[in-house]
Amino acid sequence: MFLGNRKERSDKKKRIYPYLKHETYRRLNRISKPCDVSVHEIAADFLNAAVNTPAFVNWIQDKYKVAGDDPLRVIPLIENGKVHY
Repeated sequence: MFLGNRKERSDKKKRIYPYLKHETYRRLNRISKPCDVSVHEIAADFLNAAVNTPAFVNWIQDKYKVAGDDPLRVIPLIENGKVHY
C-alpha cells in the first residue's frame, strides 16, 4: 500500500483540549442537556460562533493588546454574509 502525500480532507476536524474552569463547564453542561447534545458539541458551537463574530474577534485582540497596526492582527471582513480574515 502506497502512503505517499495524500490530500487532506477539507472537512477534517482538528482536536484541541481547552481547560475550562469548573463554573464554565457547569454552564456548558446545563446548556447542552436541553439541547440533547454533548458538552463538547456545545463548546464547538460556541467557538465557531465566536470566530465568526467580528466584534468578538476585535474584542479578544483588544483584550490581549494587539495593536491596530500589528501585522499579525486579524481584520475580519464580511463578504456575502460570511466572515473572512
